[in-house]
Amino acid sequence: MRQKRAKAYRKLLHSYTRHFGFRTPYQILVDADFLQTAHASKIDVAAALRRTMQDDVKPMITQCCMAALYKLGREGQAVVDVAKEFERRKCGHFGDKTKESGECIRSLVNIEGENKHRYCVATQSYDLRGELRGIAGVPLMFINRAVLILEPESDATAQFKLREERQKLGLSTYEKELLSGKKRKREGEEDNVVGGEALDEIERTREEKEKKRLKKLGPKAPNPLSVKKKKKETSTGPKDANGAQNNTREGVMEESAEAQEAGEIKSGKRRRRRRGNKNGGEEDHANGSGGEGGDESDF
Repeated sequence: MRQKRAKAYRKLLHSYTRHFGFRTPYQILVDADFLQTAHASKIDVAAALRRTMQDDVKPMITQCCMAALYKLGREGQAVVDVAKEFERRKCGHFGDKTKESGECIRSLVNIEGENKHRYCVATQSYDLRGELRGIAGVPLMFINRAVLILEPESDATAQFKLREERQKLGLSTYEKELLSGKKRKREGEEDNVVGGEALDEIERTREEKEKKRLKKLGPKAPNPLSVKKKKKETSTGPKDANGAQNNTREGVMEESAEAQEAGEIKSGKRRRRRRGNKNGGEEDHANGSGGEGGDESDF
């Protein structure tokens, strides 16, 4: 199967699944004419159906179709052997009540104008396919030049899908009742008409309950961890008598003069210490030498 055709079939089957509830394995009713054509074209029916539907399938044949194949005699024995592999669908037409293949399939598919059992139909009868196109949600298949073809959706199917989409977009019954001013009717009660004043009162009471439920909270303070801290001002000049910062030129000059005097005092102290250390060292040296001489003289 070509990729373009397979994609179209996949899209079509998805539409049947979504709008009509089809599910796998797909139940496919085959008639006697379809099996004869498949045998003449040397087509494996089960494999062809599985390839076309792109999923699991359940081929089914009715009792009336089997009776039509038995009437073929020895020539149709090969077709009968293939049909015996399929599931037998009981149609309830026995003995004198046996119907033709087309009528039997039509009675199973068309139940009060709907395909309730979600059957797919594989038939070569053009008249039968034309009648089943009038029922929404019936996938139809036939063989054309040894190729199994899945028909596009019929007009009835397209109209059903369009109506369903419009219903989804429209208003529901409950919404229509609300717009018309009616309450939803309970079991055993009459319709109650609600006027505009009653609706306003209901809305007012609802707002009051909502206000009571919610607590009034004041403005919240910012998170202290997320607030940027204030920078401290750096001081360069001296402070005045009031403790304020004095950044004038005179204040800066006074501060520098005081610092210079303090530096001179410190340097004078250092010089005195150095001189004291030198004098002390000389005296110690002199005392040490004299002591040694005295000791020697004693001996």
